[in-house]
Amino acid sequence: MSKASAKSLPTTRDTTYMGAKIANQINTNQQSNMCLTAYSVVTQSSSTVNISLA
Repeated sequence: MSKASAKSLPTTRDTTYMGAKIANQINTNQQSNMCLTAYSVVTQSSSTVNISLA
């Protein structure tokens, strides 16, 4: 995570923890896309992860 993104996160412990979970989910999704490109043709250029915090 860049320094600019880290500074924009709220300082509340609970909110920051949820923010970290969202970042991990997006990072995992990007890694799975890179793994697929090694074995097959991937037509999807980007992925969006929608997470409900409710």
